[in-house]
Amino acid sequence: MAFSAAVPAQITAGGYLLLAAEQFKGDLWVGGHSKGGNLAVYAVLKADDFTRLRVEKCFSHDGPGLNEASTSDPAWAATAALVDKTIPEESIIGLIFEGREITPVIVRSTNPGLLQHAPFSWEIEGLDFDIQRAVSYDSYKTGKRLNAWLKTMDEAGRERFVTILYKLAESTGEVTFSGLTDSVKNGSLSLMLQKLDNMSADDKKFFTDALSDLVATILLGPAPKKAETAAEKVAAAGEKIDDATARFNDRLAQIERLAGL
Repeated sequence: MAFSAAVPAQITAGGYLLLAAEQFKGDLWVGGHSKGGNLAVYAVLKADDFTRLRVEKCFSHDGPGLNEASTSDPAWAATAALVDKTIPEESIIGLIFEGREITPVIVRSTNPGLLQHAPFSWEIEGLDFDIQRAVSYDSYKTGKRLNAWLKTMDEAGRERFVTILYKLAESTGEVTFSGLTDSVKNGSLSLMLQKLDNMSADDKKFFTDALSDLVATILLGPAPKKAETAAEKVAAAGEKIDDATARFNDRLAQIERLAGL
């Protein structure tokens, strides 16, 4: 999804929505969690105008956003207006490729860190989620930096990086993400490194450089760039305001938690 205009799952989701629209009359409610949230938004985006008008809400629960190839679609503004997005306070997945068109609702989770991605950890208050002020500053910072790193590569570079990463994962023989995680814990990392050593020197250098850049960007932030044009200066000022706001909201949320609010 990082480099392709549409992956097979997105195309299938679009077909499923159209099939459902043909089978049932009345309002349509579309939604999903994680990748499912991305698929739901994509399906609404690619639906015909009449079907989209029948969509009451499109829920994306901590789902990654759509890439530039999709958000450049003329129907994106109408689609974004229908999206009801929820993310936990420590969200990472839900902040990938997310722009300003959609303002997510922040929910409290009983889990720490990345484990907040599990939706059954999200707390309920009354008939809705327990809504919080904002994502944590760490979450905000990591999301911004990850998106900044993605923008440093064109689509061809992203495709090359993901292709090599997939080949390394494939070398373990696992076919699910959970299986891959367990496999790496149990020592298959050596198989992946061996696979990397057997690749061409050019591919190996490209992947290790990109991976090093990713780690450095997440830990230290993107390399500073001097704003020269008026638009760049306005954007840089906006980034500073956003950063200060995220810090303030994080501190305020901590105070509210301590106060039992």
